[in-house]
Amino acid sequence: MKHILSRCWSISLLLIFSLIVSACGGGGGTSTAAPETNNTGGTGGGNYSISLNKTSLTFTGNTDGNVSAGIEVRVTYKGDGVIVGFPPNIDTAYWLDVTTRDYTATTATFLVAASPSYSAGEFSTTLRFITGKEDGSATRYIDLPVTFTVSESFSTYSAQPTPFSFSSVGRDSSNLSDVAYAINIVGADSQWTVASEDWISVSPTSGNGQATLTVTVDPNIAQYGTNVGTIEISDSVSGNSFSYNVRYQMDHASVSVDTSEHFFAVLPTTTSAELVGTIAIADELQGNSPEDVYTWEFISSSEDWLSLTSNSGTTAAGETTPVLQVDKTTLLQNAAGERYEAEITINTRSDFADTQTHVIKVSTFIASEPIAVTGSTANEFAFTVNRAAHASANNKLYLSDTNANRLYVADATSGETLFYYPFNEMPESVYVSPDGSRLYVALLHHEHDYFQHEPSGKIAVIDLENGLLINKFAINADPWDLVASDAGEVYVIPGSGQWVELNMYDAKTGKILYTSVSLRHRSQIILAPWQTEVYTVTTDSSPSDITRYYLDSYNGEEFLNSQDSPYHGDYRIWDDIWIEPTGDNILSRGGDLFSTDGLIFVKAVSPSGVQINDVAYDTVGERAVLLDNNGTLASYALPNYDNYQVISNTLQDPKHVFTYNGEILVIDNTETVYKLIKP
Repeated sequence: MKHILSRCWSISLLLIFSLIVSACGGGGGTSTAAPETNNTGGTGGGNYSISLNKTSLTFTGNTDGNVSAGIEVRVTYKGDGVIVGFPPNIDTAYWLDVTTRDYTATTATFLVAASPSYSAGEFSTTLRFITGKEDGSATRYIDLPVTFTVSESFSTYSAQPTPFSFSSVGRDSSNLSDVAYAINIVGADSQWTVASEDWISVSPTSGNGQATLTVTVDPNIAQYGTNVGTIEISDSVSGNSFSYNVRYQMDHASVSVDTSEHFFAVLPTTTSAELVGTIAIADELQGNSPEDVYTWEFISSSEDWLSLTSNSGTTAAGETTPVLQVDKTTLLQNAAGERYEAEITINTRSDFADTQTHVIKVSTFIASEPIAVTGSTANEFAFTVNRAAHASANNKLYLSDTNANRLYVADATSGETLFYYPFNEMPESVYVSPDGSRLYVALLHHEHDYFQHEPSGKIAVIDLENGLLINKFAINADPWDLVASDAGEVYVIPGSGQWVELNMYDAKTGKILYTSVSLRHRSQIILAPWQTEVYTVTTDSSPSDITRYYLDSYNGEEFLNSQDSPYHGDYRIWDDIWIEPTGDNILSRGGDLFSTDGLIFVKAVSPSGVQINDVAYDTVGERAVLLDNNGTLASYALPNYDNYQVISNTLQDPKHVFTYNGEILVIDNTETVYKLIKP
C-alpha cells in the first residue's frame, strides 16, 4: 500500500506492512510496501476473502466548491482486519477522504467523500481494500475505481475593460466609437437570463451553459447626453448573478464654418461673377439629422463693398450655403494699386449649443497698370538699377530703382524702357517665378538696419501676362531677398535684425505658411528647379555658409527643416550662389562648385583670386556665362565647367547677366548711365 486512508486492524499487522496509519475513526497515511495479492490467492493460505457492495464510485462538483455527498462503502471480509489505501502504482489522490463509520469481525463501513475543488476537470483514482492475517500473510485485496467530475460554476467575464463605453455624434449608428463589447458566460449547467435598460442591446438574452454575449447600444432609443445603465446576468441554477456597467455618450453635432481668408484681385476685366465666394457652413452630420441642425445668421460686414447674398439659413441637407459678394463699383471708389480688407461676421446657434461668432476675412487688391515711359533711349537706362530680373516668357527686364520708388520694365529685344510701376515703398529685390507668370518685388519701408527690432515691409505681385500689379501684402519683416514657386509660395529673407527667420508666405493672402529656425539676415536665397527646396548663403559672417531648407514632417506636422554645409572655411563660398537649371550643382561667388546632394564640394571653377559677380545659364548653348570681379564676361561649357572662353573684357562695371535663346544680355554701369549690352 502506498498510502493508508483508514483501517480497522490491530497494530501488529500494520507494523508488518510498514504502514503509517490513523485510528479507525479516519485520517490517512502512507505505505512503503504491500503484498501484491488479490481476492483469490495470496501467501500463507487460509480461508481469507474480501468483497465490496460497490463496483465504482462517482462524485460530481463545481468550481464554487460544491460537491456531491459522500458514499458509504460496506466491506465484507474474512480476515483479521481491513485496510483502505492506494495501490503502489497510483498517485495519492488528495481530493479524496475515507473515514471509518463502523466495523465488526466480518464487516466494515467506510465513508468515501470528495473534497471541494476549485479547478474544473475530470479526476480519477483507485482505492484498494485489503484484509488478511494479522502477521501480514494470506492478504486479499479488492480495488474500487473512483471518479470525480468538477464542472465550471456559473460565472462571466469580459476581456474588455468596464464600464463598456460608447460614444456617438447623433443617432447614426455608424458614428459609434466602439461597435460592440463581448461578455463570456461559463458554467455548463447554468440557465441564465439577461436584463438591461432598453437602449442597451445584448444578444442573446437567455440560454443554457456557455455562451458569448454581444453588447451594443441603440442610438435611436438612448437620450442625448450621458446614458448610464447596467447589464444583469442571472443564473437560475446557482442563484448567482453578475453585472456590467455601460456608459453611452451621445453628443449633438458640432458646427463648422470655413473662415479661410478670401482674396480677390480686381482687374479692369473682372466680372461680378468672379467676385463671389462660398462660405462653407455645415454641421457634423451634414444636415442629415434634424435634431442636430444649426441655424446661421448674417450679423455684419465691416465695409460697404462686401455683403452676403442671403441673411440667414440652416445647415439642413439641401440648404444653400451663404455666398459673399464684392461690389466692384463700390470697391473701385478706392485708389488702385492697394490692398483693401474687410470682415464678414456670422453667428451660428441651436437649441442645444450656445451662439458662436465666426469672422471671415476678405482681402481685395485693385489692380493697377504701369505708367508708360516716353522718349527712352534704346539700350540705356536713365535711372539707377539696384536689382534686375529677366523673364524669358516675354524677354523683358524688370529693374528696381529703390530711391525713386519705381520698378521699370524694359524690352530686352529693342532695349527700350517701356513703363514703370510707382510704389509708396522702396522696391529692391525682384524675382520671376519659374513658369514666368509672376514677378515678385520686395518693398522696403526703410533702409536695412542691423539693430531693427520692429521690421516691416511688403511684397508686390505683378501678373506678367497682362502687366498688372495684382497684389501687395504686408509682412513683419524687412525684405532683403526672395524667391517664389509657381504655386505662389514666397520665401523671404529679412535684411534687418541679425538673427532672423526664413518665412514662406502665401502670395494671395500674405499669411505665413511655414517658418524656419533662426538664420543670418541678408542671406542670399535660390530656389531649386523642383521648387520644394531653397538654398541660402550668408553674406555677413565669416566663413560664409550654405544651408538647404526643405519641407519635413513630424507626427503629421509639416515644418521647414534645414541641412547645413559640411564645410566651414574649407572652400571658397563667399556671399552669393547660383543653381544649375538641372539642379545638380550650386556655384558660389568664391568660384567653387558644390553638389546639391549633401552640399559636397565638386571642383574649383574660377582660378584663385577670381570671384564671380553674376551667373546666367544658357540652356541653348549649354554653357554657364559668368561675370567676374575683374569685369570679364566669360563662359564655361556644361556640365563639366571646361572650355573656358572670354566673351568680353571691355565692360566698365557689369552688374547683371542674363541669357535669352542663346543671346547674352549684360547690364553695365558706365560712368554716366546704365546700359544694356549684347556682346
